[in-house]
Amino acid sequence: MSKLVGILNERGATSGDFMEHARVTQGLKTIMATSIGWVNMSFVQRETLEMEAHKIGRVLAGDPAFAEHWADLAGYNMLVHERLSPLQAGLSRAHTHGEYTAQAAMAQILKDFMHACPGWARLSLVMREALEMTAHKTARILTGEPSEPDHWLDKAGYYTLVANCLSGPPVPVPVPAVAPDLESEMATLISSSGSGVFAEAQVIE
Repeated sequence: MSKLVGILNERGATSGDFMEHARVTQGLKTIMATSIGWVNMSFVQRETLEMEAHKIGRVLAGDPAFAEHWADLAGYNMLVHERLSPLQAGLSRAHTHGEYTAQAAMAQILKDFMHACPGWARLSLVMREALEMTAHKTARILTGEPSEPDHWLDKAGYYTLVANCLSGPPVPVPVPAVAPDLESEMATLISSSGSGVFAEAQVIE
């Protein structure tokens, strides 16, 4: 029993409180399982996304600077990519990425959920950007073609970048002395450009 307690304490230091970890993980899994593309995915693809949710739960509930979390995330996505690469060729972007409105909505739901987690505040800018970009890629999987290998490779790449950053010396993030007033800039941009801004934004990925 004492050995088990020791193991749980050791893992708790990196994975965080299990109740918070479970809340985050189950929330992400619920969002994915109710997406339009879930029923079209293979067991391997579903299991990979669910294990990814489990690992993201550890990042948000535990120690985000624990490199193994990010290495595991990369590993799961590489497993899917390796299985799909020989099977896919020449699929159109619309087919692989899905309808943009559905993709954007799913990405925003995933991001909003992660942003609301208490652990989000502990993440570095590098970690936040990696999770937000992989949410974007996950949305493509859930609303587009789950068998497109590049989706999985892209996610593995982001997680590997974080793991590499954590393995080396910390990189200082430059912070401007005065943060720009983004809200007023956006309002000015919209008023001067009209709806054309959004039409252009939709094709930039």
